[in-house]
Amino acid sequence: MKKLLVLILLFFLLFPLYSLEGEAGVSLGVLGCAFAFDVDNYDNYLYGRIFDFAYQLDNGWGITASPFIIHFNIADLSQYSFTFVNLSLFYNFFKSIRSKFFLGPFVSMNAVDLNNPVFIEFRSSINFRIRSIENFFNQSDIFNTDILLVELGYKYNKNNRHGFYIQIGLDLLLALGFLVDENDVREYEREQTWR
Repeated sequence: MKKLLVLILLFFLLFPLYSLEGEAGVSLGVLGCAFAFDVDNYDNYLYGRIFDFAYQLDNGWGITASPFIIHFNIADLSQYSFTFVNLSLFYNFFKSIRSKFFLGPFVSMNAVDLNNPVFIEFRSSINFRIRSIENFFNQSDIFNTDILLVELGYKYNKNNRHGFYIQIGLDLLLALGFLVDENDVREYEREQTWR
């Protein structure tokens, strides 16, 4: 119950940021794959972030929050993590959240895992994104679509040691779009016009 209250509080604390000097953005999330490695071990995993809230000042500094991040080990799907507190501090060299590109360093913290409530992980990375904001909404809206995301970085947590990683992801809408057959969409549209 306390976790839910913290998430609701975080949700309502982020929305007033839209009225401050700077720009706010909301994304449905990202789905992707990642490769992590250290001296004697490597892991491949699938990951997903659901709902990204971002606020960026005019000088390029910003914060992001995501209430849900999940990681599945590709070799053993029973090994997974589902974190509820996911915060990042970043700097965007392009200085606009509405830019088609994003490039900059990130410092992130992921905490409160479903299986281990005291879990905490720190990440430091460089992040590159290709964005499109015209796909679904006008430029005046606060919605962002990260078409492609590439992240190179270093992570540390007490459970899984530390190591370098690379993540490659697609916007949630785009990733789910690959699963939908275009002919099924056309057939659905034809059925709707006959009604």
